Amino acid sequence: MSDPRSPHLKNRDTPPWGLYQRENFWKLNNGHVPPFNTHPDKLEELAKKQLTENGWLYASSNAGLSDTHLANRQAFFRHKIVPRQLVNTNERSTRTTIFGHEVSAPFGIAPIGINKIYHPQGELPVAKVAGELGIPYSLSTAGSCPIEDVAEANEAGRKVAQNSEESRRIPEGPRFFQLYMPHDDELTLSLLKRAHESGFSACILTTDTWQLGWRHDDVAT
Repeated sequence: MSDPRSPHLKNRDTPPWGLYQRENFWKLNNGHVPPFNTHPDKLEELAKKQLTENGWLYASSNAGLSDTHLANRQAFFRHKIVPRQLVNTNERSTRTTIFGHEVSAPFGIAPIGINKIYHPQGELPVAKVAGELGIPYSLSTAGSCPIEDVAEANEAGRKVAQNSEESRRIPEGPRFFQLYMPHDDELTLSLLKRAHESGFSACILTTDTWQLGWRHDDVAT
């Protein structure tokens, strides 16, 4: 378990993520429990309770009989994290790069559309948190908020990181723009121009969604 008193923490170039587990164990001594269970199945149950029916079905529905969804989930089981024992981990790091951008961990926020069906502020809180953590944030063409507002929220998160005690350990996470190419070329250019001027450094071009998949529950409601 991570030790907050370890003299090696100061030599690491990423935040001590592992301390979150220790902090929660110690908080139990004072009767404090985490705000939610981090097990994916428990998070899914909580989301179903909190969201509207339409919001839940939009987020959870899969096309057809969910065969592709199942195959995608099973694909992860083919990749293993193999532990190595009795090696020096005093100066370990979770930093990596994507498209030439340095990020604090190999995780990012994927483009998800219509966020206001989940939360009144839409994409803004998520974009801000991505900026605070120094991880990539991707905005969907189908986002609920203007491109410029999402960029501003992400920038606000970056400033929080810059002013924190962990500032030297949190790189400036990039932001990407996911494009569903419209039939109107002028609209396409307008979206890309706005994204570029708002600091989105890469375009994620979606080519396999010429129409929505047939998601039974989503269509039925």
